[in-house]
Amino acid sequence: MSDIGELLQDHIDAVSSKDAQWGVDDCSPWADEWQAMFTGERVIPEPDWHSWEEAEAKISAAGSLCALWEEALIGELLWETGAPEFGDVGIINTRIAGQVSGIFLDHGRFVWRVRRGVSMLMPREIVKVWTFQK
Repeated sequence: MSDIGELLQDHIDAVSSKDAQWGVDDCSPWADEWQAMFTGERVIPEPDWHSWEEAEAKISAAGSLCALWEEALIGELLWETGAPEFGDVGIINTRIAGQVSGIFLDHGRFVWRVRRGVSMLMPREIVKVWTFQK
């Protein structure tokens, strides 16, 4: 079996030149698909949105993207952790998009699904981190 770095690179490459489909492979379903490779189960319910406006309304009604994740993760296969390690999933705050979900890389970097492809950045504020690695 490939190591986690190769698997993550494949996961990134699979969407690097594709437009995101809201509710299918936007930032939350994409991060959830990643963790499911290791846990064998998707833990975030399939979003019932089909546009940015619908996603924003659902997130706003819950209070935040993190609140939606927390509801879905009660008693699930991920454990909250304080400091991200390579491959962990989580929520960060961004200046332009607000809270987004994605995958932590090495050296504190973070990758998340954007309208076309992915974006990597150094998060200024980590909201929450979950790991599937014990």
